[in-house]
Amino acid sequence: MDRILRVDMSTGQVTVEPLPDRWRPYGGRALTSRIVWEEVDPGCDPLGPNNKLVWAPGLLSGTTVSSSSRISVGCKSPLTGGIKEANAGGETGLYLAQAGYRAVIVSGAAPPGQWYVLVVDREGGRLEPAPPEILGAGNYAAAPVLFARYGRSAAIALLGPAGEQRMRIAGIANTDKEGRPARMNARGGVGAVMGAKGLKAIVVLGDRKHPVPARDPEGWQAGARRYHRALREHPSTADFYPNLGTPGVLEKVNKLGGLPTRNFSSGRFELADAISGVALRELILARGGAGATTHACMTGCAIRCSNIFPDAQGRELASAMEFETNCLLGA
Repeated sequence: MDRILRVDMSTGQVTVEPLPDRWRPYGGRALTSRIVWEEVDPGCDPLGPNNKLVWAPGLLSGTTVSSSSRISVGCKSPLTGGIKEANAGGETGLYLAQAGYRAVIVSGAAPPGQWYVLVVDREGGRLEPAPPEILGAGNYAAAPVLFARYGRSAAIALLGPAGEQRMRIAGIANTDKEGRPARMNARGGVGAVMGAKGLKAIVVLGDRKHPVPARDPEGWQAGARRYHRALREHPSTADFYPNLGTPGVLEKVNKLGGLPTRNFSSGRFELADAISGVALRELILARGGAGATTHACMTGCAIRCSNIFPDAQGRELASAMEFETNCLLGA
């Protein structure tokens, strides 16, 4: 990952640059925040052309280390006016890293009413007009259209209607390893900034034949094996999270008085047991079908702390019900 991809939405120009030495120690949120700090005018309009939207995989993305391929998106936030980063799982970080990019920096803004898809591969990137049928469409409707056009060997980051309308709470959806656009860069209004630039989606093409190389392959593999062994042996990552997922912590947070009950008016919820990780697991198992109590949101994750939630007939309804889903909507 020794390259930067720059995209100017105002001109349509896409260029590849070498990674500056001063950015070499950084990845993920450290890199997105550093770039925004260096390159974005603190007084600019967050939804104007002078703001920049930055994607950055973590330093270990694209390797064999479990859970390492998350993706950070940073900008000047339209919600806070400060530097903000939103983090997500899915495949975007993995594919960007294996394509050789430490960051994608999007500046400028397309003319009003024009929407584009940024297509990225190891050779560079290009802007293409967004297919008309995905404009105004939700993520679950738009993602299959993009996969049909660009192939299944791709990771997609895309906007729904909220992002297109520049709603300040809009996020960016990332496809998981099965192609569901269910992993969200949800914080800070990053989806509104993406929408303000006229960027409907990023499609990262990959053939999975270019893992990020290690300087010391033998030492790297030995360290990765030790790490994975620790994950398999620790009760939290070997048992608690694979069985209960992130909702498993809900009961503990409730006891500590930290639940956002009734819009943060209380820290405890008297019906917490009904929306706990145990209750969710029992419901998924009872409904059966496409439901799954454990699910890896990205390739190679050994923890598998997510789930697939079925309806009463066992059909897939959502992926996934997380701690935030249960406590913010349930308490």
